[in-house]
This record gives sequence, C-alpha cells and structure tokens, in this order.
Amino acid sequence: MSVHPKLTRIAKVRIDMSQVEKQGQSHLNAEWQARRGDLTASKPDMSIRPDLDSKGPTEDNKPAESVEPHEGYEQRYPPVRSLGTGGMAKVWLARQTSLQREVALKVAYSHLQPHQRLLFRAEATCTAWLEHPNIVPVYDAGDEFIVMKRIEGDTLERLLVLERLRLPDVVDVLIKVCDALAFAHSRGVIHRDVKPDNIMVGRFGEVVLMDWGLALQVETDQSGINRAPTKSAQRSLCAGTPGYMAPEMARGDSSLIGYGTDSFLVGATLYRCLTGRLPFDGSDAYEALGFSAENEWPPVLQFAAQAPPRLINLQERAMADRPDERPNINDVRSILRDWLRSANAEAEGKRCHERGSDLLRIARAAGRRSDEAYTAFSEALHYLHRAVTLCPEQVDYGMSRSDAVREFAWAAASAGEPGLARLLKRGRKQTDFDGSEAILAGINRDPVGEADEHRRLTNSLIESRNHLELLGTRVAELETALEQRTSLMGRWRLGVAILALTLAGLFLLLISR
Repeated sequence: MSVHPKLTRIAKVRIDMSQVEKQGQSHLNAEWQARRGDLTASKPDMSIRPDLDSKGPTEDNKPAESVEPHEGYEQRYPPVRSLGTGGMAKVWLARQTSLQREVALKVAYSHLQPHQRLLFRAEATCTAWLEHPNIVPVYDAGDEFIVMKRIEGDTLERLLVLERLRLPDVVDVLIKVCDALAFAHSRGVIHRDVKPDNIMVGRFGEVVLMDWGLALQVETDQSGINRAPTKSAQRSLCAGTPGYMAPEMARGDSSLIGYGTDSFLVGATLYRCLTGRLPFDGSDAYEALGFSAENEWPPVLQFAAQAPPRLINLQERAMADRPDERPNINDVRSILRDWLRSANAEAEGKRCHERGSDLLRIARAAGRRSDEAYTAFSEALHYLHRAVTLCPEQVDYGMSRSDAVREFAWAAASAGEPGLARLLKRGRKQTDFDGSEAILAGINRDPVGEADEHRRLTNSLIESRNHLELLGTRVAELETALEQRTSLMGRWRLGVAILALTLAGLFLLLISR
C-alpha cells in the first residue's frame, strides 16, 4: 500500500515511528488492538487529539489509569465510580449534592500541558453553547472539570455489537445525529469525531452526540465570537479516530477540512452499521491512517450482500474523496428519512399481506355461503389492497389480492348474489393488480378504521340478504292467505247465487198460483 506523503505529519500527533520500531507497538496501537480485538470490552478512547506531545507513550505523557477529581469541586460533585477514560480526561459518575441527582463529571488529567487545558476548557464552552436535544447538556465547568448530564443507556457501538437494534432503528439514530450536526453547522462548528462510540442511545430512545473535544469553528457566527478552536489556531489538524477519519483529516489538509468532513464521518458510521466492520481496518493504527489518507475502503456488498441499495449509495456518496462531492448534512438527513419512511411502508405492507393471506385462508375454510366467509373475504381484500398500495413493486401482493377478488366473486355468485359477483369481477378487470378503487373506494386510510368500515358493510349486506329472505317468506304467506280468501269468497258467492235462484223459483211458484 502506498502511503500519502502528507502522512509524515502524523508523526507530530502522538505517533512516533521510531518508538513503534523500538517498542514494537505504540500506545495508540495498543488502543487500536484493544479496539479491534474485543469490541464488547470497555475500550479506551483512541482518538488522536491535536497539539499533543510527540514523545510517544512514555510514563510522563500517557494517560493515567486512575485520576481522582481535583480539589475545589469534589464536595459539590462527589464521584461515585468511573465511567470511562479519554485522551485528555477521565469521566466519572458523580452526584450533584445541591439537587440530589446523578451527573457525568469529566476531569482533566493532571499532567496536561497548558495548551491542552485550553482545549479542554474550549470543549466545555463549545458544548455548553450548542444547546440542542441531541447534544449533551453542560451543567457546570471549570479549568479542570466539566459537569454534564448523565445519559443512562449504551453507546451505538455497544448496541451494534450486541445486535439490539434493527436497521430502521439504527437509521433513526443516525437521523438524530444529523439533527445535532446540522444545528452545530448552523453555528459554524464541526464535530470531527463522529463514530458509534460517541453516540449515546438512552433507555427511552433519546440520542445524544457526545465528546465535542475535537470541535472546530470553521465559520464565525453572527455574534463574532468563536466558542471552539479555529483551524488557524491548531498546530496540527491530523486529529480524529483511526478507522473512521476522512482523507483530509488523515492528511492534515486544512483547506479541505469543513462541513463535508462531518458528512464523511456519518457515512463511515453508516458503513460500520451496515457491515459490522470499520471502513479503514488496518493491522495497526498507522496502516488504518494510510487507508484513510488514500480513502481505500472495501465495498459494503463485500460484507453485507443484503444491505439496502439506497443506503449503500448514500454511504458511497458521503465517503467521496473530495468534500465538495459529498452531500451536506441536511441532504444526508433527508435521504435517511426517505429511506426510513419507505422501510416502514415495506414493514407495514408485509404485515398487511400476511394478515390478508390469513383471512383468505379463514374464508376458504368457512365455506362460500356462510356469513363468516363473507366477513373474512371482505377483510382479506382490504388488507391485501393496503399491501399493494404500500408496496406496488411486490408482484406477489397483487396476485394475492387478485385471488381474493376472484374467490370473493365466486362466493357471491354461489350465494345467489350475481350483482355483487359482477361488481367484484368488473373491479378486478379494471384494476389489473394496480388498484381496487372500483371495489373499495377510499381504502387508503387507517387500517383499523377501514377494517371496521368493511366489517359494517359486510354485515349490512348480510342483514339485507336476510331481510330479503324474510320478505320472500312473508310474500309467500300472503299469497297463500290470498288464495284461501279467494276460495272462501268464491264459495260465498256461489251460495248467494243458489239462494237467489231458490228465492226466484219460490216467487214464480207463488205467482202461478
């Protein structure tokens, strides 16, 4: 693998190749191996931080394993237990005595140089300024500590390892990360260290983008005050996390580092979510940085053949070599939202198809003449039409609906309802698998409400048929009664006629005498 010439700058940022050759593995590479070897273990922060000494991992400058909070605030925020370590600080679970609540207490290492303490303080200022639901809130800060909201949950990285999230859930998390980045970009700030380890997912679904220690102010907002370090104030811009870094980050190219850098990092995070791998996965951190500098990553389909094409396309565009070829963070968010909506439609379409197929089997088992069959056919037709509407590209959904229409029409004809049968057949011919408006007008509404409406219509048809049968029976009874009355009247008329003839005969007899 050819190494980009600008990678020589990396030697100024916590990587000394002579130390690697002498010691076999630098501190950064030790973290890299821990990162790659056991993803489920508690991992150190392996981000390359700017403006750090280039001496390598000596006893003087490597992060301490245990750092107690400095004096002056431990009374207000007594630490309870360690939550993790970072490049410049250790994070504790602490208790805020004034409000009796748990907080996250970030304490700077005591060995930090003055310019590193300025960066630590800048992280507190920048994070506090970026007030957003998806950015961790800052409650208090000082030169050596930051007090933040304690997020109860897991990092996205851990959830991916434990496979606790479906892909739509992961995309929903990334949408909220884009919300946070879009807000930061509106204020001229970029994050520069977006990765699953810096994304917290709370117990109740809240998503928070953490660790703004590498944030840069690439544009000054309307106030004219910079709340984060600027590119001109950084001695080295080669900073970030090996395995995720954009090419311009690995090369330290200040002219290209900007909003597109965060888009690249979101694309790299999406790559990790789709494949379960780092996009730049070298044998050590230096090789990973080389892959980043050359932007060499294996195609997603090499590891995830079933990955959605639209997400792969987004990942490839977001990880384009040049920042001006990448979509901005708002476009990334829109594409993710569009995919999520379609994914939900696919899931709902699948559910409706399964429910409609079940009802069709019930209708077949019930017999064509029974009321239960009529109800099942009607509901099956509703759900299958809903499935076709949501997923018109699914040919088998249309075939299932056609089967339901044909069998419903056959059942109606067998039950002596040729009008309903003709309507169903005519609707089937008109729709040709592309709609059932001739049969079910306005069916694209709420599934539960439509199911209730069709159930009422079916019951109404059944009641009407029963009323017709009762009416027929009543008409037959009336005809029988009429026949009986007609017969009685005929006999009465005959008696009257006989009586009249008798009286006439008697009258003639009297006259003749």
